[in-house]
Parts: sequence; C-alpha cells; structure tokens
Amino acid sequence: MLSDVVALISCFDDEARSGGLFAWDGVRLEQLDDVPTTGLAIHDGALVRVLRAPESDSFGLVVHGADGPVELTVEGHDDPHDIVWTGESYAIACAGSNSIVHVSPAGEQVGIWRAPGEGDAWHLNSLLLVDGQLHVSAFGSFTRHREWNEPGADPAAGFVLNVATGAKVLTGLYSPHHPRRLGRDWLVCNSGRRALTRIDAATGTVTGDTLLEGWTRGLASGGETLLVGESPGRTEPPDVTATLAVVGAASLDVVDRFAVPAREIYDIVLAPPELVQALRP
Repeated sequence: MLSDVVALISCFDDEARSGGLFAWDGVRLEQLDDVPTTGLAIHDGALVRVLRAPESDSFGLVVHGADGPVELTVEGHDDPHDIVWTGESYAIACAGSNSIVHVSPAGEQVGIWRAPGEGDAWHLNSLLLVDGQLHVSAFGSFTRHREWNEPGADPAAGFVLNVATGAKVLTGLYSPHHPRRLGRDWLVCNSGRRALTRIDAATGTVTGDTLLEGWTRGLASGGETLLVGESPGRTEPPDVTATLAVVGAASLDVVDRFAVPAREIYDIVLAPPELVQALRP
C-alpha cells in the first residue's frame, strides 16, 4: 500500500493516557515515542512537530534535524493545531487564539493573521498551501468563544478559507479538518459527519462521500490509497482507541483498517524511511 515511504501518525490524549508519534510502513505499526503531538511538517529533511498544548499560553515546536531534536517555544498562543512550511516561515494554526502565527526556523514570531471573534471563535485548525497561497479550515465564522459548540449552532457552517484572498473556497462543511487538493478535486475530513468527502474544485459538487468509523482527522495521499485517521468521540469509554482507515483513492471505499494504540489521531504525513530511522531512540 505504501511504496518507499512511511506514514508518520501524530497522536494525543488530553487525559494523558496515551499519545505520541507512530510509524506505519504498510505492514508494521511502531510507536516511536509518547510525546502528545498535533501538527506535523517535513521541511529541509527534518520533521517539525507541534506539541499538544490545549490550556497554555505557549507551546513547543520540536525540529528533528540531522543534529538531533531542537525545541522551540512560541509564546502568546494556545491550542496549536496544524503546521505548514510556507517557503519563508512555519505557519501554525492556533485555535485558542483564533490566529495563524508565523515562526522563523529560529523560533522567532515573524507574523500573525487573526480571524475576527473572541477566543476560539472560528476553531482554525488545518493548513495547506495551494498554488503558493495559504489555506485554513475552520468550523465557522462565529463571534463568541466556542460558539460553534453552542446549542443551535449550524453544524454545516464549516469552510476552507484562502487566507491570501479572504475567499471561502469550500463551504457547507461539518467541523472540517485536513483539506487536501489533489488535481481537480478537494478531499476533506468532514469530521462532524465522520466522513471523507470529495468535492469538484471547479463546480463545488460533491463527487464522493464515505462515512467512516470515527471523528475523521488526519489525511495523507499515498498514490492509489488514502490514509485517514479515525478517533473515538471524547465521551466514549476510555479503552476505545483510534484507528487508521486505508481508503481507495478512486472509490473512497475502505480497503483496510487497523487500531492505533492512542486515543486521538491528529495528523498523518508520508516520510522517507531514513528520516523515520533518525527518529528512533
């Protein structure tokens, strides 16, 4: 299912029972460490990871480079989610501060984009570049802290925003995460529906929609297959763990599924084996 790459899977558990970084080579799942982690990015031969920090006004980035891991601290933002290299800096979506903070490789804050609203109003989460322009997924254009979670809030208020232009390129989404642009199609984790959805970029028409077995978050394309994270709801029993669904890219049918011994999956990236080897203790 994977050829010449290894899937790195970031996990966390806010009850501190499980989490960390896992590697799957298409046959064997291996836990590399137990550090709770959200976003992952690969840049200049190094893995950069965001450490889970849901209730703090600062968070850490760890750069796993050739000289060993280096930790950077970002102050003034909380609940960091995703990370992407923009070509000039790391962009990190911080749901708690309703912002995207830009950080240099040296750990200096070099820019910020903030959405309107108080606290976690939009729930900014996953980032990607499309034609060099930064995009972010969000739960909705709300004004109050966690208004998206209030009774009566529109569950389909989610969207994907082109940060550069201010245009919503996808709308009508359910708590979306990890939009991906593959050719003429968008793929997005429609997390609130436990679904993986394919949308024609030119028309906005849904051309595929598969219901999965958990909160869909984490999405990577491995050619003819897609890897999708499935996490149990936070009210489900504590012994229920996450799973990874292997989905046919053309059909969106599930062709395999296996358990990941952690509570929640956040991100999935594909890495060369030599990078994964360097991550092993």
